[in-house]
Amino acid sequence: IERCATPAQPPANEALVGQWGRIFSPHMLRVDWTASDGWSAPRIQPHGPLQLSPAAMTLHYALQCFEGMKAYRGDDDAIRLFRPDLNARRMTSSLQRLAMP
Repeated sequence: IERCATPAQPPANEALVGQWGRIFSPHMLRVDWTASDGWSAPRIQPHGPLQLSPAAMTLHYALQCFEGMKAYRGDDDAIRLFRPDLNARRMTSSLQRLAMP
């Protein structure tokens, strides 16, 4: 964990209503992936810009949409998805805003 040098005091919960995409954590989770090594160890680092290769397909071919589905392994070793219905609804809403099928 790399802590932010000057974290701001988080706003009260009431102040967050209607502010989605406008107020951010001072930290972000980063996990890199390569074809040769797979996923790297996750790390928490200060919030900052993402690096994007100029060769990234999204810059050359189309708009893209991402929705982060979360899955957890239970005590019984079963994999459980976290609110897949709401993830699908958010993905559909995002695709509609982008005018994508």
